[in-house]
Amino acid sequence: MDGGIAAYSFPEMAGVIEGEGELYGSMNLLETGKIRVGVDETLAIHGMLESAGTVEVLGGALRIGNGSDYHHTFHEQSTMLAEQSHLTFQGEIDSRGAIELIESTLHFRSDVFRSLKLVMQDSELESEWVGGSLSNEGTIEILPGTSAIKSELRSSAGELVIHPNAKLEVGASQPSSRQLHDLQSISLANNSEAAFYGSTFIMESLAVELSESNLERPSLVNVASLYVSGSFALEADAIRSIAVGQTYKVIESDRLDGSFNDYTLSELPGALGFLPEVTNTTLSLRVIDTATELPGDFNADGRVDAADYTVWRDGLPGGRFELDHLVWRKNYGRELAGNATSVPEPATLAPMLIALLSVCRLRRATEVG
Repeated sequence: MDGGIAAYSFPEMAGVIEGEGELYGSMNLLETGKIRVGVDETLAIHGMLESAGTVEVLGGALRIGNGSDYHHTFHEQSTMLAEQSHLTFQGEIDSRGAIELIESTLHFRSDVFRSLKLVMQDSELESEWVGGSLSNEGTIEILPGTSAIKSELRSSAGELVIHPNAKLEVGASQPSSRQLHDLQSISLANNSEAAFYGSTFIMESLAVELSESNLERPSLVNVASLYVSGSFALEADAIRSIAVGQTYKVIESDRLDGSFNDYTLSELPGALGFLPEVTNTTLSLRVIDTATELPGDFNADGRVDAADYTVWRDGLPGGRFELDHLVWRKNYGRELAGNATSVPEPATLAPMLIALLSVCRLRRATEVG
């Protein structure tokens, strides 16, 4: 472009558009088409963009649209890469292709940004409209570094995957009480963290990989309220040393509601095990010695039975939570080794019966005499 200006009426572009300049009109970028913006270059497309091709912004800026009524479409085979760059979209975005942001910002001026595959590393995605939302129907991956999604996050059928040593903030740009985040699945790798500002729902699954950092801080933080359901899976393979009495923080929220329908916990060496502990604001895992303490043994009598249900029903010291009931159900029937009832072996049963009969006969003979 070399800083030039061009006007057109929805052409089909199969070649390469690169450099700095301004384009007026809507465009259909074919699968062989490519938009390339280099270091310190700015390209503005004043119109609607439909793309099955490639968009690369490497050290520059790309502005698309000049009105909120545009609907920009990125088809499944399309790709968009921004590295150390700034992207601005005016209008609604529907992306079925792959978007990768590396040390970049993406601002959208509309009420919704639909994404099927989004990768972020040290990047920021922000809606400039109050109430704007990122709607995820596929996968959002957060790579190592700190990234932010400054909008509502809606994930009707997608998954949020946070890689090791990555941190994500969601909704921090607006007052937390005005935001709603609705997600299906979240996966948090070791030494990662997610912070949500606003009412948050996790409807299908939460998977957490613990590390030593969980002794100090939780993997998931929420400002406002957090509602959980579905399944909870915990892995501890990244922990180098583990001991009885350690407590690993998983969730901290201003208010924690709901409960998981099921959970799976990583197996620990020897007799060590994890005990889920929940309050109105936290979820944590305490390391116990299952040779002396059983999950779900609320009356501490060495066995998990109906009596423990009564204790739970009447209310534990910290309150009555559905997760505690789930712990009881999953461990029902377990008992400590010292509490097991001794059952005589068949080989020793006959002599015991003979001895008992002899005592009875002797007592009867004495009474008759």
